Amino acid sequence: MFKKIFCLFSLFLIIIPTTAFAEVDHHQATSQETLSSTEKKVEELSPQKQEIIAEINQELNKKLQNKKRSIVGNDVENALVDLAFDFAFKRENPIFSLIASIGGSSNTSEIDSWFNLLKNKKSRTLTVYDEITKKNIKLAGTYIDNNSDETVIVHNGYRAPSNAVYAQAKLFSDLGYNILLPDTRSHNRSEGSYITFGYYEKQDLNKWIDQEVSLKPHQEIILFGASMGAATTMLSQETPHKNVKAYIEDSGYYSLEQQLKDTLHLLTQYFDYIPLLDEMDWNNEENRLIHILNERQVKPVLGFDLYQVSPLNSVAKSTLPKLFIHGDADWFIPPISLELLYKNAGKGYKDYLLVQGAEHVGAYNVQPVIYKNKITSFLKNVENMRPEPAKIRDLESGAKVISGEALKNAAYTIVVKEKSGQVLQEYHGNVSNTGVFTISVEPLPVGASVIVTIENNGLQSKPTKVIIEDKTPPAPPVVNKIYDTTKSITGQAEPHAKISVKNSAGVIIARGVTDSKGHFSISISNLKASQELFITATDISVNESSATKIIVEKSSPEETNTEQNFWSWIWSVINSLFGF
Repeated sequence: MFKKIFCLFSLFLIIIPTTAFAEVDHHQATSQETLSSTEKKVEELSPQKQEIIAEINQELNKKLQNKKRSIVGNDVENALVDLAFDFAFKRENPIFSLIASIGGSSNTSEIDSWFNLLKNKKSRTLTVYDEITKKNIKLAGTYIDNNSDETVIVHNGYRAPSNAVYAQAKLFSDLGYNILLPDTRSHNRSEGSYITFGYYEKQDLNKWIDQEVSLKPHQEIILFGASMGAATTMLSQETPHKNVKAYIEDSGYYSLEQQLKDTLHLLTQYFDYIPLLDEMDWNNEENRLIHILNERQVKPVLGFDLYQVSPLNSVAKSTLPKLFIHGDADWFIPPISLELLYKNAGKGYKDYLLVQGAEHVGAYNVQPVIYKNKITSFLKNVENMRPEPAKIRDLESGAKVISGEALKNAAYTIVVKEKSGQVLQEYHGNVSNTGVFTISVEPLPVGASVIVTIENNGLQSKPTKVIIEDKTPPAPPVVNKIYDTTKSITGQAEPHAKISVKNSAGVIIARGVTDSKGHFSISISNLKASQELFITATDISVNESSATKIIVEKSSPEETNTEQNFWSWIWSVINSLFGF
């Protein structure tokens, strides 16, 4: 232990300007000797790697610039922990940018052209609350609308550009799905200062799902995630969202503790080229480093315990169908992750694909045909294995019972929504062993919808939806007496109903509509005594009443004379006015 502290102390005798330690000549001399040998090793590296080492030295120097003579082993250790925190979690980190640049960039011009030429894409935004900064942040996404009732949300990876998953987006788009490409918080167009490896991102993903469902009710969702996006996907569905039918993860990690170790290896590999730090066995120290990182930075700054973030636990609890994909040459998240995740996913349908020679999120590039075929067959199996939709028995307004038939012993969810879409009632239960379900409900209003889904072995049926209609016919019209001299038929029926006057052959000979109070007056002529008329009312739900039968009566001589005298009077008035 003393040797370790001495080595760390000697390191920072070199990092901090030697003028501040003129009195420690012996340590300074030792540092100079070590520096000479280390410099020789550094000179053998590429200019890019030398730049990375210089940046690490500079960042450490900044974190210790106020320590001066008081530097001890703990100060060095804390500085390294702070450096690791910035490297892993902060959005902007110059050291990570330099390391990432060594790998170069793949040729994405063809897939970028596909994306740029799309005519059916549009931007989307989502505002979420950031627990870390206590402020709202705006997330950005792109939506590709293929007029499907199923949407695939394609979630990007750790510090990756938006186009890193365009190839997978195109794959799903070519299969006919709508595509939502959200930029993860603190990535690309989205706001945010910290990356949390799926902890807060899982909440964002569920809110993207909610937004899609609010815009397209009953939309079915498939999730695809790459790298950190894969972990986010698995974490988000520990308790499955009711609209998600399956998910696919490509190169996801199984625990944040292990993922931080793998991520920090990108940094600690350069410690061999920093004076005296190369004497430390960082593989043996990484557990303690992660513990200090959790206590010193993750808990107080980010607000969670990194040891509690575990996709391995999430897949064990989720009943959704899952497809696990990995490359056997993945150097960033080793393929043991696939083995552990697949083995631990004990509930529901699952499948996996391990691609030989594929590096991190490289399975599609190495074996595009096998990759596509596996995804296609997985989704087809999910569809074929789904239980049949429920059959709902006839419902009408005012009904107090919902019943029907479905798969024996399967779980059901029944949701009653009003016409506006607001949920009125929700019920859960199991179909009987005879394949029947029956529940008592509050009276169903006109225009409400009843939606029934069936779940079995983690697979959900397509929803069965019934709109509650008004099937009750109105009362028969009340009709005033009709004579062979009548010129209009009058009476009363349901307000705003259509009134039909039919002859004995069922032919409509006159029509009208009731007013807001239910009154009607329909012009008619050429009626004959003893003629049978049948008058019905049809409401706005197209329910027709039974007919009111009326027999045309013969007018009495007095009534006839009165009518004749009336028309004679009208004629005399016209004659006197106009001289006919």
